Amino acid sequence: MDIADIPAICKKAKEHNAIVIYDNTWSAGYFCKAFDLGVDVTLHAGTKFVGGHSDLLMGMVSTRDKKLWKKLKHVAVMLGYGVSPEDCWLALRGLRSLKPRLLQHQQTGLKVAHWLKERPEIYEILYPALPGCKGYDLWRRDFTGAPGLFSFSIKTKEEQKIETFLNSLQLFRMGVSWGGHDSLIIRFDKTTSRNINEHSLTRAHFRIHCGLEDSDDLIADLKQAFKKANF
Repeated sequence: MDIADIPAICKKAKEHNAIVIYDNTWSAGYFCKAFDLGVDVTLHAGTKFVGGHSDLLMGMVSTRDKKLWKKLKHVAVMLGYGVSPEDCWLALRGLRSLKPRLLQHQQTGLKVAHWLKERPEIYEILYPALPGCKGYDLWRRDFTGAPGLFSFSIKTKEEQKIETFLNSLQLFRMGVSWGGHDSLIIRFDKTTSRNINEHSLTRAHFRIHCGLEDSDDLIADLKQAFKKANF
């Protein structure tokens, strides 16, 4: 959930004639116009928001530079990369509903994040779109919105309570992907992060994806799971 200073990186890269490649999956290319910020090549996991229904496996690479496009096309042909007609159809289907889905993900994500922020169990929320969170100023400058994908940590690392919390959730499924219609949650180990600190060793960390379910239902699900875990 780190937000980089994209224009500053692009400016420095241009001074050294370097190409900037940016993974724009989190914004689905909709909330962040990376090319306008100076990026040369963007990457997208089409499996996520572009597909939108958890039934597609696809990656995409884009550029506005004709010379770079020819190089990318040549490499794709030489390596034998290809996408089936059905997968292309699934991606095109997802693009038709991309905007309303992303806006719903954003609305739900912000509502859930604001609710979590007030919970006594929560130690920290990592969501650039939430005022007061790390990266908020950069996000507000360079992005027009945010999806419902963010992280949070709780004030304990008691395994039994964490297991009870996760197993008590009824709407949130446990899964490593995101960007589909189902809400997902997964615990992750922050001790491998470059931003590790003393709190990383004593907190439990979770990544959450707010899907297209009703936001009040998702909040109620988290609330009852917190209660059963008795953090």
